[in-house]
This record gives sequence, C-alpha cells and structure tokens, in this order.
Amino acid sequence: AVAVSPPPRVYSEREVAAAMGRVAPRAILDALAAGFTSYSQGRVSVPPIQTLGQPPLGRFSGDSKGDGQACIKSAYEEGGEVFVAKVASGGGGNNSGLVLVFSQRTFA
Repeated sequence: AVAVSPPPRVYSEREVAAAMGRVAPRAILDALAAGFTSYSQGRVSVPPIQTLGQPPLGRFSGDSKGDGQACIKSAYEEGGEVFVAKVASGGGGNNSGLVLVFSQRTFA
C-alpha cells in the first residue's frame, strides 16, 4: 500500500512572524549557531545556487527592464529532520519568494 501524504501547509507572512514571536531570541540565535557549526563541520549539503533570467540565456519574456531574476537555493543537514528549498524572484520593482520545507523521513 502506498502511504498518502497530508496536504501541504501554507503559512502567511503574518503566521510566520507570530510563530517567531513565540520563540525566545536566544533559542533562535542558538539554532543559527548550531547550523553554522554543522556547516563548518561539513555536515550540511548546500548545492550551487540555480539562477534564472541572466546571461547567457537572456531575459525572462516579461522583463522589459533587464533586472528580472529568480534564484533557487536548497540545503539539508545530514541526520536532520528536514530539507529546504527557497525560490525567490524579483525584477521591475516586484519581489516574491517561497520556502519549501520537507521531512527527511517521510519526504512530505
């Protein structure tokens, strides 16, 4: 039998800010420090950034100003609980982004 994953959860900027407000600043700093330590010890996989909309391929079709770009970044910590991918785009005064978080255990 194939396991059915729960539907993805989507959080607004307001919900993320509220959740961050419930975490002690020291805990956030400790988590960041632990992440940099893992990275420094070679336990974090950070593939090269994928950048779209730049030479040699040229501009996106709607990029009349020549400043449009999108970047895709991803990473995971060996033995960690999640892996993440961030997609960010911008140009013409508009910016947008999305962070995807997946379980390393269930891939959901």
